[in-house]
Amino acid sequence: MRHQPAAAPWNQRRRWSALVAVIAVAGPLTAQEPPRPAAPPVLPSVVMPDDPFGPGQHRLSRLAGQPGPVGSTPKPTPQVQADFNRYIQEVVDPQNTLDLVVNRTRVIVLKTPVRRIQVTDESVVEKPLLVTPIQVSLTAKRVGSTVLNLYFPDPADPVKEHILSYLVRVTPDPELKERLDNVYKELADEINRAFPDSVVEIKLVGDKLVLSGQVKDIADGFQILARGAGERPRRRPGRGRAHPGDGGHQPARRGRGRLRRGARADAGKLRRRRRAERR
Repeated sequence: MRHQPAAAPWNQRRRWSALVAVIAVAGPLTAQEPPRPAAPPVLPSVVMPDDPFGPGQHRLSRLAGQPGPVGSTPKPTPQVQADFNRYIQEVVDPQNTLDLVVNRTRVIVLKTPVRRIQVTDESVVEKPLLVTPIQVSLTAKRVGSTVLNLYFPDPADPVKEHILSYLVRVTPDPELKERLDNVYKELADEINRAFPDSVVEIKLVGDKLVLSGQVKDIADGFQILARGAGERPRRRPGRGRAHPGDGGHQPARRGRGRLRRGARADAGKLRRRRRAERR
């Protein structure tokens, strides 16, 4: 079979003609123009009020110098202050502090007899007891603060009085939590002796009693919970919420009886099941 040399020039001419046709269709290359930035929006014109300090301007009415709403802090004018100075001689504030502990009594021994004694909040401190003309007994009831005012006759003018004012601060009993921790530690030791196969730890967190540890079975767990629920802090009648240092206690749960009955029932079921397994 002979080689045909004339076919190659024909194919080459056909490829060149196709390239020229593509260039002719595409046309000359031109650079694209960059996009023009958008025109900024036109903002509406702001109309200024005729009287910017008028009563209708809500924002300016709350600035300094303008009358505030009802209940705001009063700012007396010079005329009002002059009226007060005409009738008010002085304002007596607490000048000293007196610290008390809940459910403890302190006695103040005076050098001269006192004419009157005032406690502003008797729910924090009981009404002062004047043991003798120069001995005042104070007993704290709950954590908080109040003011104690002592009125003494003025030696220069018996008609006038000299006022001594105390800020009384009542704090919790610092040893109460330590005593309760010892009580609940002894209770945990008693429970561990009664249930030798269980290990229980009792802690007082705030005014709540926390029981933790391991128990042998569910029957021992219910009995331990029932015993711990019977010894948890309670509230004395007529008192508010328990506080770890105010001498009050949290009320007992209403379901304590149901808890004990349920524990006894579960323990009985477990004993009957063990007897059946032994048979």
